[in-house]
Amino acid sequence: MKVTSNPFKQIVVMHERIKAKKYIKHCYKLFYQDALWLQVLNERVQDIDKPSDLNQNIDHLKQLFLREANFVSLNKQKRDMVKEAVIYLIEQLFITSRLSSNPFTQLRRDWINVSWVIIFKPKLNRLETYAENIKYLIDDIRFRQVMTRVLYQLKVEEFDRYLHLLQAIYLSNYILPKLKASSFIESFSLCIDQFTYLGLITTKVKVINLYQYLRNITGYHMNAIDFQHFSVPIQLHGLEVKRDQKNNKICIEIPQHLLIKLTQMFQYGHFHQGKARARGYLIHRSISEIINVYQRELLVTVPLYDLVDNCKPLNRFLHFAYQSLLRTIAVKKNCSIKKAASILEEKNVTMKQMTHVYKSAGEPYTSKGVRTVLREVSRYHRNDVDPTILHHLKKISMLQKG
Repeated sequence: MKVTSNPFKQIVVMHERIKAKKYIKHCYKLFYQDALWLQVLNERVQDIDKPSDLNQNIDHLKQLFLREANFVSLNKQKRDMVKEAVIYLIEQLFITSRLSSNPFTQLRRDWINVSWVIIFKPKLNRLETYAENIKYLIDDIRFRQVMTRVLYQLKVEEFDRYLHLLQAIYLSNYILPKLKASSFIESFSLCIDQFTYLGLITTKVKVINLYQYLRNITGYHMNAIDFQHFSVPIQLHGLEVKRDQKNNKICIEIPQHLLIKLTQMFQYGHFHQGKARARGYLIHRSISEIINVYQRELLVTVPLYDLVDNCKPLNRFLHFAYQSLLRTIAVKKNCSIKKAASILEEKNVTMKQMTHVYKSAGEPYTSKGVRTVLREVSRYHRNDVDPTILHHLKKISMLQKG
């Protein structure tokens, strides 16, 4: 199999051969192509600073592969570029079902008629064994070595993304062919988070039959497998998603327990009891700096407002944050809550404006700005931070609109 001048045509050919369980060669040589690196650097690399001179960096990255350099010696920027390029190629070769960059948009669009959901969570060791076995369809030892190295890097640095990738490979090459060959269903939709959700437009009897079939052929691969009606919420990035049959729409809601954990993380007080508290460790700062801290923290609610249908709980959370701010100012100035509110009004800070992002609050609302806030929170409040909540907020902040 010769590598053509257009690497993307060659990738399509390779993907079809893998679907047919046929061997492929020359994957490594795809990294000699400028077009592949341009695709990765322009569309895939989001979390690192873009290089000022793309062509110069592409030449450098190509040379790395030409001389099979030691990637461990690279700086973080170039390691991340190599990682993204290899992950891009893995996805193109092994993943059949392209999942949306915004799963909530996908659910609103594709799941409006879904009535039943099968939920399963494959075992990590089974996923890793399956990925290890299927990569031997690549008759190119250099690429297999790079793939092994990058998957290990991904597992160490971004475990959730690593798990998501392995699940997608397993679904595309093991589950989907069996679903398409079965006589139980005609159409289905997939969504992957910590669990994999299989959305079905069918009857309860057919769902039970399919559930039994999947359990029989995959039971030893699974930590859990179950099914439920879609009027019961599924969990996606910490939010609850269900079908509202009465209004015939997909309903996305923020659960109470997520807001409770947010207030614990930011140390605003006891949200479920309605008791806001002052943050004594902030009182040595100026009033403007204290306001800054709160405004930056509330950046994390901006993408939530864009997603959820139940904004009232979020409004209560913002009001609760404002009450904590008032109490912090009151402690600093040794005054009443009413006087603290007057001090804030003099600085043009009201409850309504707590939701605004001023230039003085640092970066404007971007996914990078939200992640900066989350890093600061993780650093200063390590004992009060739930890593799962940080993960959900980071994932939500990175969702592409559309």
